[in-house]
Amino acid sequence: MQTEFGKVVEETTYIVETPTCTMCGKGGTVEVPMKGFLIRQLGGAIQDAYPEMDKALREQMITGTHPSCWEVMTAGWQE
Repeated sequence: MQTEFGKVVEETTYIVETPTCTMCGKGGTVEVPMKGFLIRQLGGAIQDAYPEMDKALREQMITGTHPSCWEVMTAGWQE
């Protein structure tokens, strides 16, 4: 049986403010599941906290680089 707190955690999202992007100089936000946010607050790895999240958004949360700015920065790079 799930507690009321567990239910709230499962159903709630949180808006995370990201660092300033070095490409465009603007900040940003990413909406995340509360469960993942709590995992990160307790020291969990970002890929464990948000396994379904696009890696570009996880990168934005770490470095502040927006997905569109990353594409501009890396245009022409060979993979």
